[in-house]
Amino acid sequence: LARQLLLNSGSVRILHLDKRVTVPQASQKVGEATVQVSGHYFSRVLELEEYLMQEHYLKYNLRFHWPTPGLDNTKLENYSQSYIRKLSNIPTYQLDRNKIEGELLRRNQAAPDQYTFHNHALELDIALSEQGAQGGLHTVSYVRQGERRRVTTRWVVDAAGRAQVLKKKLNLVKPNNIRHGASFLWVEGLLNTERLPDMTPAESRVSPQRSITGNF
Repeated sequence: LARQLLLNSGSVRILHLDKRVTVPQASQKVGEATVQVSGHYFSRVLELEEYLMQEHYLKYNLRFHWPTPGLDNTKLENYSQSYIRKLSNIPTYQLDRNKIEGELLRRNQAAPDQYTFHNHALELDIALSEQGAQGGLHTVSYVRQGERRRVTTRWVVDAAGRAQVLKKKLNLVKPNNIRHGASFLWVEGLLNTERLPDMTPAESRVSPQRSITGNF
């Protein structure tokens, strides 16, 4: 978001706070698989297309599987699937999160008059103005290098992820009965998912379930 704002305004001023000492972190993060909308955002909106092509892996779409009601879902061939049957005209990527985080930070810091990054910012406290919508200023305070610092700002963006700073502060948590899970795995070489089911290739070709889900 900071990168997008800097690309679209010559006057915006951004203070970016992060509680980590080292950014990007020393340990490797899990990779980030993009879909078409995020691939477009990173490459075209943030103007990273050449960098992504050179430093990250191209990815050829995603395939989603989920259990089919009424079928024996212990077998892969009975799972429902959703995927793009042709290669997309919008590139998607398998991102190295540490690498792209470091690159975004480097590019943002190339505009020191507009962008300030403070790492190891601890004991964060946010006081939101009730007149924020009418131009009131919010107050953000934090401790860095043993010193309590305070700034006022028109906008506060909570990008803390699972820490959910503003969500907890404003009691925006709502119960939700939906529980989604995702699994992924790395394999060496190429994996043909059509050879994973118990069916023979001949059985697979005439399977009604296969004709429903399509094949690429």
